[in-house]
Amino acid sequence: MENTLSTYLEFLRTQILPLFSNRELAIIIWVAIFLIYALFNKGIRESLARLLRIYYGYKLLTIRLILYIQIGIVTYILFRTGIFSQYSLIKTIVAYSLYSAVVLLYESISDPLNQIRKTILNYFAATTILTVYLNSFSYSLITECILLPIVFLLFAIIAYAEHQNDPQYKNASGCATVILAFMALSGIGYVIYHSIHCQPEVIIENLAREVLIPLVMTCFLIPYVYLVAVISKYESLFVRLNVRSKNEKNPSGNHYRKWKIAIIKKCKLNTAKIDLCTKQLKLFMYETDEDFLAALDKISKK
Repeated sequence: MENTLSTYLEFLRTQILPLFSNRELAIIIWVAIFLIYALFNKGIRESLARLLRIYYGYKLLTIRLILYIQIGIVTYILFRTGIFSQYSLIKTIVAYSLYSAVVLLYESISDPLNQIRKTILNYFAATTILTVYLNSFSYSLITECILLPIVFLLFAIIAYAEHQNDPQYKNASGCATVILAFMALSGIGYVIYHSIHCQPEVIIENLAREVLIPLVMTCFLIPYVYLVAVISKYESLFVRLNVRSKNEKNPSGNHYRKWKIAIIKKCKLNTAKIDLCTKQLKLFMYETDEDFLAALDKISKK
């Protein structure tokens, strides 16, 4: 038993912990502290439970599972072909899957082409590369654990003050901004000092891991993200047809199924046309199929 425990702890110390920077370990520690606190606080516990029920609802969970399966397939191919050969990159891929990919998926529903373009261009932005470069260096674990809640509190003060009209809040926001700027400049100085003593290949590896991998993954996910946006837009449009069907005394399923098929044939995978139909089709006004098809044909030609 003791040998098994010591082996496990040795594996954790030598194989797992080196994958995380001190900043990431500090985040993990504070998240764990918050979750433990939430378990003993009834209000927070119930709010988190409601949030988790929504987040893990059937439809949302299915969409994310398919997303994760695609990321897993792409990761397997990249490792098998030798394009990615370091298992330390798995951490970056997991972080991308849990946050960046999900954000891209949900934000792209309203305007998929524009959001995908903005996401890809953002990976080439100087601010992104600079942020990644600065995050490649961290302080000691104790320092990171102390700084993390301070930085979070300062950002919370700024965010809260922006929605208040009282001048006192503006003064607090200005003070918090100055403190953050001083901390940022100190961090830049720390990074520059350590960059002089750091091997160039280490910096290049960090930049490649944090910038190139999300970019590659995003490019592979574009078809699926766009398809989810199309399905979501059709679902939103068809909800109105379902409402009309329920309001009628003698609803005909085949009747409205023809309308849905006609809309799909006209719009296909064009999200702009689907949005136009959603805005301009007066679904509660058409009495016959001919009226509806004439209106649909007129709108689809715009």
